[in-house]
Amino acid sequence: IPFPQAVPKYAVIDMDVCIDCKNCERTCPSEAVDFDQEPEILDITVGAVIVATGWDEYNILKSKEYMYGIYPDVITQIELERLLSPIGPTEGHVYRISDGKSPKKVAMIQCVGSRTLRGNNYCSAVCCSVSLKNAQLLKQEYPDMEITIFYIDIRTTDKGNEQYYRNIREQNVMFIRGKPDDIKLNEDGTMRLFYDNTLEGDVSYLDFDLVVCSTGMIPSKGTDKMIDVMGLSKDPNGFLSEIHGCLKPQETKGLGIYICGCAAGPKNIPYSVSTALAAASKAATLLSYDTIVQE
Repeated sequence: IPFPQAVPKYAVIDMDVCIDCKNCERTCPSEAVDFDQEPEILDITVGAVIVATGWDEYNILKSKEYMYGIYPDVITQIELERLLSPIGPTEGHVYRISDGKSPKKVAMIQCVGSRTLRGNNYCSAVCCSVSLKNAQLLKQEYPDMEITIFYIDIRTTDKGNEQYYRNIREQNVMFIRGKPDDIKLNEDGTMRLFYDNTLEGDVSYLDFDLVVCSTGMIPSKGTDKMIDVMGLSKDPNGFLSEIHGCLKPQETKGLGIYICGCAAGPKNIPYSVSTALAAASKAATLLSYDTIVQE
């Protein structure tokens, strides 16, 4: 099974690591494994298409100031989530890659690649809430850990998230309004972050054991090709365009082609689910007609 939340929850063969021993084929009681099966292209006729192509992570290597890939203890928020997961590589324990020790001081940098002219000028909508959630998990596992979140603005607009934000602040998580623009490696292996504190109007620095970068969402790979094939359009940020953001948020200029989730822009899980339900409803309504008149 690719991962615990996989849909459908079926076991598959990972051809990248398969050693071609074919033991699974010989032992499968239902004879469902066939190593001789070849890829095939199917031509099917449908009455509606729902585009739910998701998103990809911003390539943090484009933001060279954060030294990702150079300093081993600079990681992304998604990588931190894997470390925090009970089924992750460290079974829920967080260690520094450089020395295997648990970090005592952790920095989280928001809006990496987002809300900037050097990357993407839009907000990815979920990064603030994800950082708060991971800060909460770190505090539960390591109560004495010092966590500092560097931010432009904390955006917790979803239901209950503002109170969640207040609860995190009461757990001695420090919030500094300002983004670090330089990271230096100290002789003891810690990292020094230089930043502009926009509330106090000064330039300062702090030392940390682990730096976590909150990278934003970008359109999924292959979106441009799909737009060309299906005759759709995209917005200035590269996501699929709807006919009208308020009145027809799931409809596209292609008759019977609907969009949902992060195909149309950054969204959290509840919002993605609601747009998926709306797109499915639109498709079902369209297919219920005996005759379709194209405007």
